[in-house]
Amino acid sequence: MSRATIELATTATADGLSSIALKICSPPSPIAAAVFAHGGCFSDGCSQSHPAVTEALAGIGIASVSSTYRQGAAHPHPTAQHDLACVAEFARRRWPSLPLGVIGSSSGGGGAPGRS
Repeated sequence: MSRATIELATTATADGLSSIALKICSPPSPIAAAVFAHGGCFSDGCSQSHPAVTEALAGIGIASVSSTYRQGAAHPHPTAQHDLACVAEFARRRWPSLPLGVIGSSSGGGGAPGRS
């Protein structure tokens, strides 16, 4: 299998006042797409903090986008969920014909069900 393409991008937050850093990992012929919400105790982590997950997804044919969503005391709930919704919309525009899932690790896993 060919190696995945890695791309860095941004998308706007819902209020348009900020941007969300994205890491896109896409295999040559994806069969599905996923938004990956990183963990980090609701205060840490970023779009590049879990490369093994996005590369493993690409290895089985799943394109993914991970993001650096706003979190922590400076950005109380539901800011992270709003940012993840923007990332999911980005993924839907990027791969409109592919099935889209949302997954997460640790605290990111807590945000993922709200985006399903």
